[in-house]
Amino acid sequence: MNLKCQRVNEKLKVDLSRAEIETLVQDILGDQQTMLEKRGKNYYVTSLARHTRLTINSFNFRLITADRI
Repeated sequence: MNLKCQRVNEKLKVDLSRAEIETLVQDILGDQQTMLEKRGKNYYVTSLARHTRLTINSFNFRLITADRI
């Protein structure tokens, strides 16, 4: 498992595989109630239903981290 997956698991206090993290991100991005905000070089994608905020780089669209809200 790579460092990014470990960081996401630590921050969300879960133990998901890389594939499960990718599915989680896709589900959050596909949800109609998800809020998107661009600040500086990052997108902040907030899912109130999942109590999660994703931080995504706006230049290469890579997941930086995920936080519980």
